[in-house]
Amino acid sequence: MSIDPATIPFRNPVALNSGNTRFSIEIELSEDNWLRFTLDADDEAARFDVAVLVARVAASSELSPYVPADPSPTNQDVNRERDRRLALGQALSISGYPQTIHVNWADQPNLTSVAVAAQAQISQGNGAQTITWRDNENVEHVLTYAQVLELHLVATAATSAIYQFSWILKQGTIPANYADDSYWQT
Repeated sequence: MSIDPATIPFRNPVALNSGNTRFSIEIELSEDNWLRFTLDADDEAARFDVAVLVARVAASSELSPYVPADPSPTNQDVNRERDRRLALGQALSISGYPQTIHVNWADQPNLTSVAVAAQAQISQGNGAQTITWRDNENVEHVLTYAQVLELHLVATAATSAIYQFSWILKQGTIPANYADDSYWQT
């Protein structure tokens, strides 16, 4: 029995790639007996001329166009968003200081070192002395050692909050709009 691809009845064609070389179609095996079939231009095992049927399907006015799958966000996507937010930093406020201080992830090691030195100075009775801290927007801030400790605590809490928001997002199905600020509010 010879199969003539020019006369094979088909319906409900859907393109499976942007090149229109793979399709999901239904072919009629016998009257009212339809079979879902994946038609692939690279199919070398078919018992008919695949190129003829591919051309018919591609030219069909009923063809549903290829729609690329919108990949679901992954844990790595959330991690990249977390790291982007950490790099941007945050404007932080501390007690008794009128300006906000902009601190980002890269500032944390230096801020930790300064906070340890401030703690040592406070323990030696020198808590009223000041130190100049230059934030990541290149603004100098004259802070007491107590304010440096508070800045360190506030910055650490802000960093921890960003990590916690990323963990919450990764606990279930990650929403497509995971980068929206509403998921990262501190």
